[in-house]
Amino acid sequence: MIRGEGLDKLSHPGPTVCLLGASYRTGNRGVAALGSGTVNSAVHCFAGARVFLLDYDRQPAIHRVQCTGTVADVELVNIRFSWKIWHYNNIVRLLLAAGFSRATPFEWLGRWILAAHPVLRRIAEADLVVAIGAGDSFSDIYGLTRLIYVSLPQILVLLCGKSLIELPQTIGPFHGVVARRIARYILRRAVKIYTRDRESLAAARRLIGSRMDDNLEFAFDMAFALEASRPMTQDLTLLRAGGQPLVGINLSGLLHVQAANNRFGLKADYRDLVGQLLGLFIDELSCRVILIPHAYRPDDLTESDTIACEYARKTWGSRYGPQLHVAEGDFTESEIKFLIGQCDFFVGSRMHACIAALSQSVPAVGLAYSKKFVGLWQSIQVPELVLDLRNLDAATVVERLRALFHVRQQVKEDLQRRMPGVRNAALNLFSRDPFRALSRQPIHVSREMQDRAADGAGY
Repeated sequence: MIRGEGLDKLSHPGPTVCLLGASYRTGNRGVAALGSGTVNSAVHCFAGARVFLLDYDRQPAIHRVQCTGTVADVELVNIRFSWKIWHYNNIVRLLLAAGFSRATPFEWLGRWILAAHPVLRRIAEADLVVAIGAGDSFSDIYGLTRLIYVSLPQILVLLCGKSLIELPQTIGPFHGVVARRIARYILRRAVKIYTRDRESLAAARRLIGSRMDDNLEFAFDMAFALEASRPMTQDLTLLRAGGQPLVGINLSGLLHVQAANNRFGLKADYRDLVGQLLGLFIDELSCRVILIPHAYRPDDLTESDTIACEYARKTWGSRYGPQLHVAEGDFTESEIKFLIGQCDFFVGSRMHACIAALSQSVPAVGLAYSKKFVGLWQSIQVPELVLDLRNLDAATVVERLRALFHVRQQVKEDLQRRMPGVRNAALNLFSRDPFRALSRQPIHVSREMQDRAADGAGY
């Protein structure tokens, strides 16, 4: 261990922010957009703020995040989620150490435990601890294991005695008894809970009780604060040949793979629907179409949008030729946002791909497979731009898209009036009272305690 490892208030003037649940390693650019939007808000609201991620990974890393007028280096403090409990940063081992530090009657011993462990010390040093649950994973919709995965770091920081703020996200549903107990434990101990839709506010209220209403508040999705950055590897001039409208379509690898067993209960076969969308926009409406992935999972093709895009190109590419493009390249979340912003109309199966469009006043229709879509579109007062695939058949989806395409200019003008306020609200989230109050908290572990612990750390 290096003496003095960790962040020191003397080395930077702003608060230190610990961010949970916004991994950059999943390949899902929506989760990355949440993380980068959060970093942008923190840096924008607090001069000199430094943000680090506490997340699962084998190795530490540094992520460069495009912020308004600057670039922020965001450190990953890595923890492990595995049966190999002998790893010093295994989440189970961390929970046991933090639990003991909290339970011991000797305050000096509890503080020494936090100071001695490099991960626990970083948590203790943070002025603000915020959690975003990958946007929609604070739920058991993807299974209990996923909920446990995102919940354990939040329980860890609570055991370390830190105040926890839940950033805007979808909360619930919680179908199982265990899931509800986990969620209730965390939410009742959070000092503030922001949700990005009204239904999540109700779900949280059912768990924690109306007596804690002061803790609940709506806020816009943090991806609205994401900065766009022009990609260097995409020739955008080819997409504008002939002056035709450019339609962006985000295909979901998740829905593509699940088409066989229809896990989400969609009314239409997803793969067939894609073919009908291409026919609508290229054959009937004389548009150029670019397929834009928003989740890259080379290690797990079952959730990678690239597999859906390649299937579409293989199936319909010979028919449509230069009218059908695929955005190829390992784009960052900011680069994909820029690319989406070049479209005249957008259709997305990933919610954050649509947010990238909407935040740039591009009319974006969400093809919904869960409740999170309609809640977000309602928050920006355009619920008519959500088509729920669980309730609408393919013919109805195509009919609605045709009608919406014809009024795209009107929708764009409406978004141009509304989006500056939405983006400004997301960008300034960290200026709200809960963040301001906690940013003035003193660091829990003194430098002297760190140095003493470094000499005798047994972790």
